[in-house]
Amino acid sequence: ALRRVVDRVFYGAWYDDRAAAQQVSQTIAQAGGDVVEIGSALCLVLLRVFQLESITLLLASGHFIAASPGTSAPRRHEWEASRAAALLDTVASKTGATIGRGAELPARLPLSPDERQQLLGQRAQLWLLLGPRERTQGLLLLGSRRGGGELTARDLQILEVVVRQAGVALENEYLLSEVRQYSAQLRRLHRQIVQAREEERKRVARNLHDNTIQSLVGLNYRVAHVRRQVSVEAAAQLAMLQEEVRAILGEVRG
Repeated sequence: ALRRVVDRVFYGAWYDDRAAAQQVSQTIAQAGGDVVEIGSALCLVLLRVFQLESITLLLASGHFIAASPGTSAPRRHEWEASRAAALLDTVASKTGATIGRGAELPARLPLSPDERQQLLGQRAQLWLLLGPRERTQGLLLLGSRRGGGELTARDLQILEVVVRQAGVALENEYLLSEVRQYSAQLRRLHRQIVQAREEERKRVARNLHDNTIQSLVGLNYRVAHVRRQVSVEAAAQLAMLQEEVRAILGEVRG
């Protein structure tokens, strides 16, 4: 209560708008690694800046993040990715908006009791969609402010700016993740191609050794046997024929 009084004297409100938005933006920019790290950093900084009782975030990838006061790290769970994506699409299509009151969601989302409790909690005051409506990256749900305060219109303006930035960061990270997946897939396909090529070389080599080369060797022996039984003139021709067979053998082995 004392801090609120002091903040109101200095800033005319309980916090400095510009400093709050800047703090959230810097936190999002510094969070790296993957979408889960960005989402976790976003939840923690919003929880602290807006003095919230709780905050939850469901990402399109199926990662579920929840944070509350007094926790140094948010809780993380895994949802089925297709289930999470379907819920986000439902919110975007049925509400036609990117922000709304938490009381709207239970009636609009086909949630089981456990999912409703996990996602909405006891007092989900506000929900926001991250990213463009055609490619929603996450659903952010804000609990009530500590002490029973309500989020004001100015809070919503700051949140809209922050959510746009977070949506862009998540979108970029999703795109980078897709690029990394495609790169890994290309490397895997390249290894498969190289392996298949080597196996094909070995197969061809075995076939040449077991069939063609052995047949030529056998032909050379038969020519040598016939050569001992014919005239000198015919033997000379057969010797030339043997040289040709040996040359072909060398080429096939090569």
